[in-house]
Amino acid sequence: MDNAVFNAMTKFAKNTPSLNGFVKEFTTWGVVLLAVLMLLVYLRGRYKEDAAERLCRVVATGLAAVIAYGISELIKEIVKRPRPWRTHPLAFILAPHETSYSFPSNHAIVVGAVIMGLWLSRDILITAIATIDGLLVAASRLYLGAHYFSDVIVGLLLGLLIAIIVSTATSKLLKPTVDKIADGKYRKLVTSRPKKVLELTDRRKFKPLDTNLL
Repeated sequence: MDNAVFNAMTKFAKNTPSLNGFVKEFTTWGVVLLAVLMLLVYLRGRYKEDAAERLCRVVATGLAAVIAYGISELIKEIVKRPRPWRTHPLAFILAPHETSYSFPSNHAIVVGAVIMGLWLSRDILITAIATIDGLLVAASRLYLGAHYFSDVIVGLLLGLLIAIIVSTATSKLLKPTVDKIADGKYRKLVTSRPKKVLELTDRRKFKPLDTNLL
């Protein structure tokens, strides 16, 4: 399967020279776009009632991406799978001849982590755009001949799993701190919504005036 997909994608790349330059740039700038979309999720979330929770999810997404990258590097050193350019020296490969190992794809595992993290943040519009962008980034690694199919698929799945674990755990830990920030002078970092004004008619805290004292 890996060889079949690799041959098909590199052949497609060879037959579409007009796309070569764009894909070589997009494989990097597509990841940058994901970071911009994360920022947009944060900014849009500030206007929501659950702004504090959304901020926790965005922070957790960034943390998940970093952790995913670290795990990917660790797996590379354990598996030690050669890059395609080493095993297919005559193939049409556009990617730089990197000396790092191939399995899993760093791009794919980070993309998977960010996509899942953003879905958990509940901004459907931005996350849908991020999903399309991320999957195209993953596909670009195949088009450029930088990775095998299993490098990318496993990377995506690992990223999704890492994001679920990190986001679930980190969000709960961050929530009290973010709530405290939202109640202080740096409230606008968390939300653009005003504080709720305490009503004087709240009978739990304000007793009615005793008219016998007048």
